[in-house]
Amino acid sequence: MSDKLRIIIAEDDDDQRNGIRDFFTFGTHHVVAVATGRDFYQALDGSIFDVAIIDIGLPDQSGLALAEYLRSNSDTGIIILTGRDGEEHQLKGYDSGADIYLTKPISTLVLSAAVTRLAERVKIRSPQTTDYLPMWTIDRVTWCVSSPNNEICQITSVEYKFLEFLVTAKQQMASREYLQSQLYPNADKLSSRAVDALVQRLRTKLFPTSESEADCPIKSIYGFGYRLSEPFKIIP
Repeated sequence: MSDKLRIIIAEDDDDQRNGIRDFFTFGTHHVVAVATGRDFYQALDGSIFDVAIIDIGLPDQSGLALAEYLRSNSDTGIIILTGRDGEEHQLKGYDSGADIYLTKPISTLVLSAAVTRLAERVKIRSPQTTDYLPMWTIDRVTWCVSSPNNEICQITSVEYKFLEFLVTAKQQMASREYLQSQLYPNADKLSSRAVDALVQRLRTKLFPTSESEADCPIKSIYGFGYRLSEPFKIIP
């Protein structure tokens, strides 16, 4: 590989993670290697990667959720690298947004070839993105939220602040502790689930006919907090 790539690896097995990291680092690439979903999201904060190599069986969150987040929020090429080789797992991997699904064990040379080819595809498709991207909008004056389909709902001041924190945060995600401290600074421990209750109300307002979190752009990050999976914009 001649071009220097930015690669992120999410793998909880220390030996495998370090081995892959060292291989690509020796190839002069910029590599970030993490063991959990939480560390993965934090590594994305303010960073852009060409290729992500993700294991499905992370300790705190499925790698499929990480792939889904990347596909919704970036042009990063996604490689699922896992020991799960069944057809059902492969289909779920591709449904989550993976470009390539590889099963372990795999040689570093084969993985390197996959990364190189995927990086070339990413560089080709990235310039083809358009300036227009359907998004959610939030009116800071009326506290009305408009969906990409122009469906409008009214939200409360606290719900508006919640969305504002996510919209303005890097990678549009924030920890539950931070949101709790900002939205309910005087709440006691008995009110520690107040943010979760707020999110549930918001999801109901944004998608009143849906019973699935998958339909709503407000996603839970297990053990961390919340993120937006679709673009939002606050308008004057």
